[in-house]
Amino acid sequence: MLATMYEASGKERVIPIEPLLPEADAGAPELRILANDFEVAIAYRIAGDDDRVAVVRFDARAIYFGDPNDEAFQGHPLYRSGLRHYTFAEVVKSPWISAMEKQNRVHPSHDRAQFSSLRHFILPFHDGTFECVARRVRATITDAVDPARVLTNATLDGD
Repeated sequence: MLATMYEASGKERVIPIEPLLPEADAGAPELRILANDFEVAIAYRIAGDDDRVAVVRFDARAIYFGDPNDEAFQGHPLYRSGLRHYTFAEVVKSPWISAMEKQNRVHPSHDRAQFSSLRHFILPFHDGTFECVARRVRATITDAVDPARVLTNATLDGD
């Protein structure tokens, strides 16, 4: 369960991701994920357009994909902070990033500053929620009808 990863602190704020990402088809986004140690790419059907797929890439430090789905979304730890169904968001003063920094304090070369440029992104979909901690996000739109095919031959940073 997500709550074991972090708990809401009450200090966080949920804001729209900048730049805005293409809106996902709410009913059947057909989300696909491809990841390695340096980058994660997600592909999904765009709302109102059966002939195009969005590909969103993050230089991810940590990722999570799973519950809650749309029917249990009110149970997400950040729902009370303004997180909403199907709305792609960024968490300012993220409790997840704080937990990562605290966990890393045992490292002999720990530097708190390395966590200051990290951003916490949340992308709620119909059947699950994707979250990641990354420094940047970028999106492209491709003329494709199948999110799985878009990522079949994709190359990630570090490959």
